[in-house]
Amino acid sequence: MAIQKELKAPPISEALIDIKVKLPKSFKIENLKAAPERLTNNYPILESQKFFRGIHKISDGKHHAITEEEGLNGFFYKSNDKKDIVQFRRDGFTYNRLHPYINWDYLIQRAKQTYPIYKEITKPEAITRLAVRYINHIKIPLPVGDLSEYFSDPPNIPDELPQNVLNFLNRVCLNGFDGNIRANITQSLKSETQDIKSQIVMLLDIDVYKTINARIEGDEIWEYFEKFREIKNKIFFKYITEKTVELFE
Repeated sequence: MAIQKELKAPPISEALIDIKVKLPKSFKIENLKAAPERLTNNYPILESQKFFRGIHKISDGKHHAITEEEGLNGFFYKSNDKKDIVQFRRDGFTYNRLHPYINWDYLIQRAKQTYPIYKEITKPEAITRLAVRYINHIKIPLPVGDLSEYFSDPPNIPDELPQNVLNFLNRVCLNGFDGNIRANITQSLKSETQDIKSQIVMLLDIDVYKTINARIEGDEIWEYFEKFREIKNKIFFKYITEKTVELFE
Protein backbone atom coordinates (compact mmCIF):
# COMPACT_ATOMS: atom_id res chain seq x y z
CA MET A 1 0.00 0.00 0.00
CA ALA A 2 1.05 3.60 -0.60
CA ILE A 3 0.99 6.84 1.33
CA GLN A 4 -1.95 9.01 0.28
CA LYS A 5 -0.94 12.15 -1.59
CA GLU A 6 -1.97 14.37 -4.49
CA LEU A 7 -0.79 12.99 -7.85
CA LYS A 8 0.34 15.23 -10.70
CA ALA A 9 -0.93 12.84 -13.39
CA PRO A 10 -3.53 10.51 -11.85
CA PRO A 11 -4.47 7.48 -14.01
CA ILE A 12 -8.18 8.37 -14.06
CA SER A 13 -9.91 7.58 -17.35
CA GLU A 14 -13.37 8.52 -16.04
CA ALA A 15 -14.85 10.01 -12.89
CA LEU A 16 -18.53 10.43 -12.15
CA ILE A 17 -21.09 11.56 -9.62
CA ASP A 18 -24.35 9.62 -9.76
CA ILE A 19 -27.75 10.27 -8.20
CA LYS A 20 -30.46 7.63 -8.66
CA VAL A 21 -34.02 8.77 -8.08
CA LYS A 22 -37.64 7.69 -8.13
CA LEU A 23 -39.73 9.89 -10.42
CA PRO A 24 -43.49 10.45 -10.32
CA LYS A 25 -45.38 7.91 -12.44
CA SER A 26 -46.89 10.77 -14.40
CA PHE A 27 -43.49 12.09 -15.52
CA LYS A 28 -42.91 12.03 -19.28
CA ILE A 29 -39.39 11.09 -20.31
CA GLU A 30 -39.51 13.46 -23.30
CA ASN A 31 -39.51 16.38 -20.84
CA LEU A 32 -35.83 15.69 -20.14
CA LYS A 33 -35.06 17.09 -23.56
CA ALA A 34 -36.37 20.51 -22.59
CA ALA A 35 -33.35 21.60 -20.55
CA PRO A 36 -32.94 25.37 -20.12
CA GLU A 37 -30.21 27.46 -21.74
CA ARG A 38 -28.09 27.48 -18.58
CA LEU A 39 -27.42 23.80 -19.31
CA THR A 40 -27.33 23.76 -23.11
CA ASN A 41 -24.97 26.74 -23.34
CA ASN A 42 -22.21 24.66 -21.73
CA TYR A 43 -23.34 21.25 -22.96
CA PRO A 44 -24.68 21.90 -26.46
CA ILE A 45 -24.40 18.37 -27.89
CA LEU A 46 -27.62 16.42 -27.33
CA GLU A 47 -27.81 12.64 -27.77
CA SER A 48 -30.62 10.20 -26.98
CA GLN A 49 -30.10 7.34 -24.54
CA LYS A 50 -32.22 4.29 -25.27
CA PHE A 51 -33.18 1.00 -23.61
CA PHE A 52 -32.12 -2.20 -25.33
CA ARG A 53 -33.12 -5.76 -24.45
CA GLY A 54 -31.27 -8.93 -25.36
CA ILE A 55 -33.47 -11.83 -26.47
CA HIS A 56 -32.39 -15.42 -27.05
CA LYS A 57 -34.45 -17.49 -29.46
CA ILE A 58 -34.19 -21.01 -30.81
CA SER A 59 -35.51 -21.74 -34.29
CA ASP A 60 -34.73 -24.62 -36.65
CA GLY A 61 -32.54 -26.04 -33.93
CA LYS A 62 -30.28 -22.95 -33.88
CA HIS A 63 -29.70 -20.38 -31.18
CA HIS A 64 -30.21 -16.72 -32.14
CA ALA A 65 -29.29 -13.64 -30.08
CA ILE A 66 -31.41 -10.60 -30.89
CA THR A 67 -31.22 -7.05 -29.55
CA GLU A 68 -34.45 -5.06 -29.47
CA GLU A 69 -34.92 -1.37 -28.70
CA GLU A 70 -37.37 -0.78 -25.86
CA GLY A 71 -37.70 2.96 -25.85
CA LEU A 72 -36.19 6.19 -24.59
CA ASN A 73 -34.24 6.16 -21.32
CA GLY A 74 -33.02 9.76 -21.31
CA PHE A 75 -30.52 12.16 -22.85
CA PHE A 76 -26.80 12.94 -22.86
CA TYR A 77 -25.82 16.61 -22.78
CA LYS A 78 -22.16 16.90 -23.80
CA SER A 79 -19.60 19.69 -23.88
CA ASN A 80 -18.11 20.62 -27.25
CA ASP A 81 -15.02 18.47 -26.61
CA LYS A 82 -17.25 15.63 -25.28
CA LYS A 83 -15.14 15.33 -22.13
CA ASP A 84 -17.94 16.52 -19.84
CA ILE A 85 -21.23 14.63 -19.99
CA VAL A 86 -24.47 15.33 -18.15
CA GLN A 87 -26.95 12.46 -18.12
CA PHE A 88 -30.65 13.12 -17.56
CA ARG A 89 -32.37 9.71 -17.27
CA ARG A 90 -35.67 8.26 -16.14
CA ASP A 91 -33.83 6.70 -13.16
CA GLY A 92 -31.52 9.57 -12.28
CA PHE A 93 -28.71 12.01 -12.99
CA THR A 94 -25.00 11.49 -13.69
CA TYR A 95 -22.13 13.88 -14.26
CA ASN A 96 -19.21 12.23 -16.09
CA ARG A 97 -15.75 13.68 -16.62
CA LEU A 98 -13.58 11.77 -19.10
CA HIS A 99 -9.79 11.83 -19.44
CA PRO A 100 -7.99 14.10 -18.84
CA TYR A 101 -9.25 14.37 -15.27
CA ILE A 102 -8.93 17.85 -13.79
CA ASN A 103 -9.68 17.67 -10.05
CA TRP A 104 -12.41 16.98 -7.52
CA ASP A 105 -13.49 20.61 -7.21
CA TYR A 106 -14.10 20.73 -10.95
CA LEU A 107 -16.25 17.58 -10.83
CA ILE A 108 -18.32 18.41 -7.74
CA GLN A 109 -18.95 22.04 -8.71
CA ARG A 110 -20.31 21.07 -12.12
CA ALA A 111 -22.53 18.43 -10.56
CA LYS A 112 -23.82 21.09 -8.17
CA GLN A 113 -24.60 23.35 -11.12
CA THR A 114 -26.40 20.74 -13.24
CA TYR A 115 -28.26 18.46 -10.81
CA PRO A 116 -30.63 21.26 -9.68
CA ILE A 117 -31.70 21.61 -13.33
CA TYR A 118 -32.56 17.90 -13.47
CA LYS A 119 -34.36 18.19 -10.15
CA GLU A 120 -36.30 21.22 -11.35
CA ILE A 121 -37.51 19.35 -14.45
CA THR A 122 -38.29 15.98 -12.84
CA LYS A 123 -39.34 16.81 -9.26
CA PRO A 124 -38.20 13.39 -7.93
CA GLU A 125 -40.22 11.73 -5.17
CA ALA A 126 -37.09 10.28 -3.53
CA ILE A 127 -33.39 9.64 -3.95
CA THR A 128 -32.59 5.91 -4.00
CA ARG A 129 -28.81 5.79 -4.45
CA LEU A 130 -25.82 8.15 -4.30
CA ALA A 131 -22.42 7.22 -5.71
CA VAL A 132 -18.96 8.43 -6.65
CA ARG A 133 -17.11 6.23 -9.13
CA TYR A 134 -13.54 6.50 -10.41
CA ILE A 135 -12.20 4.27 -13.19
CA ASN A 136 -8.40 4.09 -13.31
CA HIS A 137 -6.29 2.60 -16.08
CA ILE A 138 -2.86 1.99 -14.57
CA LYS A 139 -0.15 1.43 -17.18
CA ILE A 140 2.73 -0.67 -15.92
CA PRO A 141 5.95 -0.70 -17.99
CA LEU A 142 7.37 -4.06 -19.00
CA PRO A 143 9.12 -6.19 -17.98
CA VAL A 144 7.27 -6.92 -14.74
CA GLY A 145 8.79 -9.53 -12.47
CA ASP A 146 5.95 -9.58 -9.95
CA LEU A 147 2.71 -7.57 -9.94
CA SER A 148 2.97 -7.29 -6.15
CA GLU A 149 5.63 -4.64 -6.82
CA TYR A 150 2.80 -2.41 -8.05
CA PHE A 151 -0.38 -3.71 -6.37
CA SER A 152 -1.12 -4.81 -2.84
CA ASP A 153 -3.71 -7.34 -4.03
CA PRO A 154 -2.53 -8.83 -7.35
CA PRO A 155 -3.73 -12.22 -8.70
CA ASN A 156 -2.34 -14.99 -6.52
CA ILE A 157 -1.24 -18.01 -8.58
CA PRO A 158 0.01 -21.19 -6.86
CA ASP A 159 3.77 -21.63 -7.30
CA GLU A 160 3.31 -24.96 -9.10
CA LEU A 161 1.44 -23.27 -11.98
CA PRO A 162 2.66 -20.96 -14.79
CA GLN A 163 2.86 -17.37 -13.60
CA ASN A 164 2.16 -15.61 -16.93
CA VAL A 165 -1.27 -14.01 -16.42
CA LEU A 166 -3.11 -12.95 -19.59
CA ASN A 167 -6.50 -12.17 -18.06
CA PHE A 168 -7.54 -11.33 -14.54
CA LEU A 169 -10.81 -10.21 -12.95
CA ASN A 170 -11.48 -9.64 -9.27
CA ARG A 171 -14.48 -7.85 -7.76
CA VAL A 172 -15.31 -7.33 -4.11
CA CYS A 173 -18.05 -5.41 -2.32
CA LEU A 174 -16.99 -3.86 0.99
CA ASN A 175 -19.43 -3.05 3.78
CA GLY A 176 -18.75 -1.50 7.16
CA PHE A 177 -17.83 2.09 6.38
CA ASP A 178 -19.45 4.74 8.57
CA GLY A 179 -23.01 5.60 7.61
CA ASN A 180 -23.72 2.27 5.88
CA ILE A 181 -21.59 3.32 2.93
CA ARG A 182 -20.38 0.52 0.65
CA ALA A 183 -17.77 0.17 -2.07
CA ASN A 184 -17.48 -2.03 -5.13
CA ILE A 185 -13.85 -2.55 -6.16
CA THR A 186 -13.00 -4.18 -9.47
CA GLN A 187 -9.54 -5.08 -10.74
CA SER A 188 -8.95 -6.52 -14.17
CA LEU A 189 -6.16 -7.20 -16.60
CA LYS A 190 -7.21 -8.05 -20.13
CA SER A 191 -4.98 -9.21 -22.93
CA GLU A 192 -6.77 -7.09 -25.53
CA THR A 193 -5.81 -3.91 -23.62
CA GLN A 194 -2.12 -4.75 -23.52
CA ASP A 195 0.72 -3.43 -25.61
CA ILE A 196 2.79 -6.53 -24.98
CA LYS A 197 5.96 -4.83 -26.17
CA SER A 198 6.00 -2.00 -23.65
CA GLN A 199 3.29 -2.20 -20.99
CA ILE A 200 0.32 -3.86 -19.38
CA VAL A 201 -2.80 -2.02 -18.26
CA MET A 202 -4.55 -2.79 -14.99
CA LEU A 203 -8.06 -1.50 -14.41
CA LEU A 204 -8.89 -0.33 -10.88
CA ASP A 205 -12.57 0.63 -10.72
CA ILE A 206 -13.79 2.09 -7.41
CA ASP A 207 -17.51 2.69 -6.89
CA VAL A 208 -18.42 4.14 -3.47
CA TYR A 209 -22.15 4.41 -2.78
CA LYS A 210 -25.04 4.51 -0.36
CA THR A 211 -28.47 3.03 -0.99
CA ILE A 212 -31.29 5.08 0.49
CA ASN A 213 -34.95 5.91 -0.07
CA ALA A 214 -35.57 9.43 1.10
CA ARG A 215 -35.94 13.04 0.10
CA ILE A 216 -32.67 14.87 0.66
CA GLU A 217 -32.59 18.65 0.52
CA GLY A 218 -29.93 21.33 0.80
CA ASP A 219 -26.26 20.64 1.33
CA GLU A 220 -26.73 17.17 2.85
CA ILE A 221 -26.51 15.45 -0.52
CA TRP A 222 -23.11 17.04 -1.27
CA GLU A 223 -21.80 16.15 2.17
CA TYR A 224 -22.33 12.51 1.25
CA PHE A 225 -20.20 12.91 -1.85
CA GLU A 226 -17.36 14.42 0.17
CA LYS A 227 -17.41 11.31 2.38
CA PHE A 228 -17.45 9.08 -0.67
CA ARG A 229 -14.42 10.85 -2.06
CA GLU A 230 -12.46 10.32 1.16
CA ILE A 231 -13.26 6.60 1.07
CA LYS A 232 -12.40 6.36 -2.63
CA ASN A 233 -8.98 7.91 -2.03
CA LYS A 234 -8.28 5.59 0.89
CA ILE A 235 -9.16 2.52 -1.19
CA PHE A 236 -7.05 3.64 -4.15
CA PHE A 237 -3.87 4.11 -2.14
CA LYS A 238 -4.43 0.88 -0.19
CA TYR A 239 -4.55 -1.06 -3.47
CA ILE A 240 -1.34 0.32 -4.97
CA THR A 241 2.30 0.52 -3.87
CA GLU A 242 4.81 3.36 -3.70
CA LYS A 243 6.33 2.08 -6.94
CA THR A 244 2.98 2.69 -8.66
CA VAL A 245 2.73 6.18 -7.17
CA GLU A 246 6.07 7.04 -8.76
CA LEU A 247 4.49 6.52 -12.21
CA PHE A 248 2.12 9.45 -11.63
CA GLU A 249 4.33 11.99 -9.87
